[in-house]
Formats: sequence, C-alpha cells, structure tokens
Amino acid sequence: MASLSDVVDIPSNLNVGLTACPASHLLQKFGSPGSLTPKCSPFTGPSKNLIRTDSVGPFRVTGMGFAIDSLSDVFDQVNSFHPEVYAAIHTAGMLCVRANKASTSAYSNHSWGCAIDLYFGSDVVPFGAPKTQLGFLYIYEFFRQAGWYWGAGFSGKKDAMHFELSREAIDSVAIAPSPGAELVAAADYARQMGYDDVEEPA
Repeated sequence: MASLSDVVDIPSNLNVGLTACPASHLLQKFGSPGSLTPKCSPFTGPSKNLIRTDSVGPFRVTGMGFAIDSLSDVFDQVNSFHPEVYAAIHTAGMLCVRANKASTSAYSNHSWGCAIDLYFGSDVVPFGAPKTQLGFLYIYEFFRQAGWYWGAGFSGKKDAMHFELSREAIDSVAIAPSPGAELVAAADYARQMGYDDVEEPA
C-alpha cells in the first residue's frame, strides 16, 4: 500500500502562471531581514511588525502575517478535500534568516517568513534531488491557486519540500507605511534649525 512519504517523480507543468520570487525583490520590498548567516539568525529588519506566530491548522509557524493567513486558507482546502493528507503534513520551518542553500551570497526567502518547508513521514527528499514525496501530489495545486510557487519546479536544483510566495503574490501585498514622525514643512524645519538666521552670501 502506497505511503504519503513514498518518493515519486516530480510532475510536469508546475507553477503555471507563477514566477519564483527572487530574494532581491523581497529585500527591496521589506528591507534587510537581519544578518546573512549560514544558519538561522534573529529577524531584526524594519518589517518586524509584520512577523507573527500562529496556527495554520496542522501546526504553528512564524512568518509574515499575510503568508500565515494564506497558508491557513490553503490547509483549510487540503483538509476539506484530503483530510488524511492534512493530518500527515509536517513542517521543517518557515521563518529562518539565513543564506540560500544554492547561493551563500544571497538570502533565502525563508529569511522574511515568506516560504515554508514541508514533508511527510520521518524523512525528507534531499535538496537538489529531482524527486518528491507522494503527499505533495495531493496538495501542490492548492498552493499554486493561492499564489505559492513550488520549489520542485525550480529550473536549477530542485527543492521539493519548499513552497514560497510567488512574485505575483508578493507584488499584490499592500504594505502600510512604517510609523514615524509627521512631516514638517520645510520652511518650519529651516526656522527650527536656525538656518533662516544664516546670512545669504552677497
């Protein structure tokens, strides 16, 4: 009898309509997440107010709030159609400020809590292996419909346990301006600083 953790071939035609989101795009939108380290380090970036910890159904995660909300919706769908698959899903982590496994000079998308690693059973398909686990065949389309790009479709080394919010999904996120001081009229600022007392050169 087949197990959800069985290793199978990766399907074709993945991520239709979606684009993988480069870390440079997340860096531009959300700012630096913290130190670029080989292993997880604390999130210290300017978007810290967007990070939260919450349940997405089968487990709790820490990540960007909008990503957590989306995951919760995805797992609700999985539970409705495939409750046995939902009950068997595990996560290896979501938020992790670290370098990309494929390029140590770039951040992983996990650094902003916009990606999640999933698996079935007690083992994972190694990074780079062109295979996946049977359980993913039941869920990847729910992720795609919600704007999550499956790493099994990467053009380079495959990452079959990895789902990340696509560039399209990230671009649709509206970010409220960071709280700060109100704007001050330039003339008032110059007066407060005493610049209006400086004599203009002849």
